[in-house]
Amino acid sequence: MKGDDDEDKMVTILTQGVQRLGHANFSNLLTIGHIMNAKHSARQYVVGRSLRHPLGWTILGCFCMAGLAVEFVTSNVAAADKPPAAVWKKAETRGELYQEAMRRADRMLQSQLRIINPETGLVPQSYVSNSKWTVANSAADLYSSLVMVASFSDREAMNGTLRRAIVTERKHAQRIGHLPDDLDLKTLKFVHAKPSLGRSTYGASEWCRDGLLRITEILGPDTPWADRLIELADEIMARASKETRFGLLPGEIEICGEMLQTLSRLHALPGDQKYRTWAERIGDYYFFEKPPQKSTRLGLRDHGGEIISGLSEVFVMTSRADPPKAARYREPLRELLDRVLEIGQAPDGMLYNIIDPLNGKVISKGLTDPKKGINTNWGYTCNAHCSYDMVTGENRYRDRILKALRALPAHYMDYKVSGDNCADFIEQAIVLNNRFHVEGVEEWIARMIPRLWAPQKADGSVGDWYGSHSSFGRTSILCATLCSQGVRADPWREDLRLGAVASGDEVYVVLRSDKPWVGRLCFDFARSREVFHLPLNYPRINELPEWYVVSRSADYEVTFGDEKPRVVSGAALIDGLPVGLQADSEVRIIMRKQ
Repeated sequence: MKGDDDEDKMVTILTQGVQRLGHANFSNLLTIGHIMNAKHSARQYVVGRSLRHPLGWTILGCFCMAGLAVEFVTSNVAAADKPPAAVWKKAETRGELYQEAMRRADRMLQSQLRIINPETGLVPQSYVSNSKWTVANSAADLYSSLVMVASFSDREAMNGTLRRAIVTERKHAQRIGHLPDDLDLKTLKFVHAKPSLGRSTYGASEWCRDGLLRITEILGPDTPWADRLIELADEIMARASKETRFGLLPGEIEICGEMLQTLSRLHALPGDQKYRTWAERIGDYYFFEKPPQKSTRLGLRDHGGEIISGLSEVFVMTSRADPPKAARYREPLRELLDRVLEIGQAPDGMLYNIIDPLNGKVISKGLTDPKKGINTNWGYTCNAHCSYDMVTGENRYRDRILKALRALPAHYMDYKVSGDNCADFIEQAIVLNNRFHVEGVEEWIARMIPRLWAPQKADGSVGDWYGSHSSFGRTSILCATLCSQGVRADPWREDLRLGAVASGDEVYVVLRSDKPWVGRLCFDFARSREVFHLPLNYPRINELPEWYVVSRSADYEVTFGDEKPRVVSGAALIDGLPVGLQADSEVRIIMRKQ
């Protein structure tokens, strides 16, 4: 295609330009550092090219004019020690899986973009009938997954069609104050004849917990998604109507569990203490008035176990924001977590689906069969146990969590599961293994994820159900970021294989492409600390795990291949390290924190 030819010509021109500037050992690699170290000024080459998954990016003097120049500080550091061949082999293997995960996720995204009205940005709940948009499903699950995928593969769509959905939702879907309700996509009128505070509160709590928290953690606080998150959380609590001696609550146990998670993460974002007050109101009720461990039915799964995660998150939040309250919460939380494992953990380490904590019984073993099977949402509950240990330092539940993780490669390597259940199974392994690094779990993930991908059709769609598409995209991105250790290729393209291996303050990165590519490698940062200002990077539902994170204030020794190391600031690495590749070539990068 002509656009591809233009891009190839531009990379060739840039390559020849650097060679003319006297860089003798250019080989496959093109970086801004080479241009900055040249004896003569580089001519400024501009490419304006609309890519399908772009930035709508422009190369200006190989990124100099775009403000993306990396300040390489000449240093006398010795050549980087060469890592063992096994490290590069692992990075290459991860690169192959990264490529497949990104391809799959983006093709799903493109299938949805084809049926979305670009004027509204609203995604239908059903891929086939595409007649309505729902808050709890279209927005909370599917739309948020599309934004997540687009943030890695198609920023043009993210900042265009998908961003437009927030404007449309606020204009047409708000029904009770700022609380939204479901829409008919043909008329943009409400699906339900009468408003319902319960329905709108539930939808908004799902929209916050499953959707807007996830997007905000990835994209930061200065976006319309973060603004909508705050607006909805405020409205939900302002309209709380369930009376208790601790104050008004927004609803029953599932809604309260979701709002505990939302408020506990949100309290430090705008710096408003009302979020802590609201979270503690809910926490007080479920710790001291109606503790879940005294109930006769408690789910350990999605749509049932939200209160367990919520109570652990308010405990984490108060450990810094209100230590005396955290001290009061500690014992009842420990009682709850102990009881959950006492009854709910199977002999092999996995968790059951529903338990009766008061009478010590298992009500349902599996998600689909109460008499057998397992709960593939097991990690939601283990997140709470891990969070407790991180706050207290007790390591009370470490062995139990390790037992669950070790069960995956030991007993579930060929477990028959598909769709949303498969996605949850994998996602929770990724989130917890980010903290524990259990041998065999990554191999289990690589073995299981083709089961998730198997139903994908040639057009990129994954069946008719919204849940199939949302979990497919979300889990594929988690797999891709595991493989790249959080490094993002910008712009992304289908032929890129990006793999990395991190060890302490070091990371080894391999990037390979089939066609010429010029772009940036954007390194991750501590989003849990910088975006939500969390006291700990504890495991939580709908997080994007942090792998190799860069400190903005630190310097890093960066070595391209056999070249002399340079020192690059962390802030520059987060903005993106400029890299260029010729056709059918690769670059290997070693990076160490100074």
